[in-house]
Amino acid sequence: MSNDPKTSPESSYSNTDRPLHGTIAIKDGVAIVTMPEPDAERPSLTPGDNVIINVNKREITDKNPVSAEDEIEIKPRNMEASLNYTVNVDDALMRAYMSVNYKCGQKFTINDSEPSQDLMVTAELKEEISPPALDYMTVIIELAQKRITHYIDEGKIRTLLTCGENCQKELIAEGVPPKPPVDDRIEYVFQNKEFEEGRRLRRMEKILSVEAGEVLAVKYPGIPGEPGINLNGAPVGVRDPKNLSIKVRKGATLSSDGTKAYAAIDGRPDVVNGKLSVLPVYNHKGNVNPETGDINFKGDVIVSGNVEDYMLISASGDVTVTGFVANSTINSGGNITVKGNIVGCKLFAGKFSLFCSSISNYLTKMEQQVTFILKFVSQLQSQMQGKIPLDTAVKAIIKQKFPELSQQCTTFAVNIRGKAEYAMMEDPVVQAVNRLTEAFDVINNEKIYTDEKFSELQESITKAKDILESMSRQDAALNGKYVQSSTLAASADIIINGEGCHQSTLNAGRKVEIKGTKGLFKGGEIKAGGNIYIKEAGSELGATTKIETKAKQTIKMDIAWPGVEASTGTTRKVFYQKQHKIVF
Repeated sequence: MSNDPKTSPESSYSNTDRPLHGTIAIKDGVAIVTMPEPDAERPSLTPGDNVIINVNKREITDKNPVSAEDEIEIKPRNMEASLNYTVNVDDALMRAYMSVNYKCGQKFTINDSEPSQDLMVTAELKEEISPPALDYMTVIIELAQKRITHYIDEGKIRTLLTCGENCQKELIAEGVPPKPPVDDRIEYVFQNKEFEEGRRLRRMEKILSVEAGEVLAVKYPGIPGEPGINLNGAPVGVRDPKNLSIKVRKGATLSSDGTKAYAAIDGRPDVVNGKLSVLPVYNHKGNVNPETGDINFKGDVIVSGNVEDYMLISASGDVTVTGFVANSTINSGGNITVKGNIVGCKLFAGKFSLFCSSISNYLTKMEQQVTFILKFVSQLQSQMQGKIPLDTAVKAIIKQKFPELSQQCTTFAVNIRGKAEYAMMEDPVVQAVNRLTEAFDVINNEKIYTDEKFSELQESITKAKDILESMSRQDAALNGKYVQSSTLAASADIIINGEGCHQSTLNAGRKVEIKGTKGLFKGGEIKAGGNIYIKEAGSELGATTKIETKAKQTIKMDIAWPGVEASTGTTRKVFYQKQHKIVF
């Protein structure tokens, strides 16, 4: 039997009281071991939670047999309270972070236990110990050692040190970051343009195009940045704005200060390697059909193929088609040349000039109507011996003699306002159209008719016609080979150099020539502002063929068949039999 104080003399029993197996008990943290009978099992110890047991100075963790001779030490596994923190700073010395780890302490006592052969020693929590307080100045001193002296969030640090909650990388200091510069910027304005397709049953080929004088690019100057300040109070530098410049090539020009680029010509804008140009010609390779879509281009268009059924080509410049054009429409500001056949088409060369001419013709007719109205009003006032006011007389004459005039003016105004060309009209032209519409709107017009008002209306018409005349002088010719069931119009000449025309309408601002191998014009109508030459007009079967030009112009026909009607100004001639070499 061991005499170690941890086992106690009370571990000896008389021979009569000794149990068969050994036992172990705990009293005031001391183990009391009773040895077993010979050849019987020794008692065992097992450490419970928060208990440390050393047997012969070696800690046991599981069930372990012991004897009275063993040195047994039993103690509680107490936990110390602690408060740890770390401070991290980024490489740029712009931000500092703090992490805090709180750990509460615990103090236990060993529980007493009755003698048992297999004893698990337990402990009881006696006291919870709060973490130690951390001095705020300790943290500030450490920050200073890390070169952090500015922009410290003192309130945040105090909160982290007293809140009792663990945290990771809380921001406790932040310098003033530099404000980066804004670099020069070049905006290519034409890239933001929308394609005006409208409601269409088929797609339109998206060809970006611009007009001469249109802004292509704008340079926006950069803005300098602002330096920052780090956590040590030192300035943080910032780079200068990146300088850019607009570079132009053929077809584009720069403003004097270099901040804007303009289109020098109509065409397709393009940017290659940072250099801006305007290409005057759009080359369409292959046929124009529903797969490729319609073409709308400000400049010249060259089609290296055919224009198939129901397609539309609109160009501000010339249009050239190397193949045929079938059941389609071509509108051009310049010349139209079709090297193949033209069947079932509408072709307009110099359409803007033609548009101006149509408005001019309308104004001329309305000017005549004003003259007629004033004539009838004068007669009415004479009959009434001046008893009827001018305003009442005008309204009465319009209602009785010209009932459709108001609707004609309104319809014309609505139609032209819906066309793109109208947006390019000068103000006096727009004012003349508006004044005519208002003047003849008897029902809704509350204005009083006076001699002064009529004089103003006539002056407005005259001024608009002068402007339209100057705008209508763009020469655009139309050249073809064979035309069938089509309408052709040109502000200048129409030249058909091939087989000729069948059942078609031709309208030219200047001369018309139907020549070539056959030079036929069978059925249809020609109107020209200049001379007309036809190799063979009409047909043997008497197809109705009308040919008309202005006074003092000449019509020449090598052959004229019966059914041909020719007129120059007010002089008219109808052919009832075949004739040769006609000069009219």
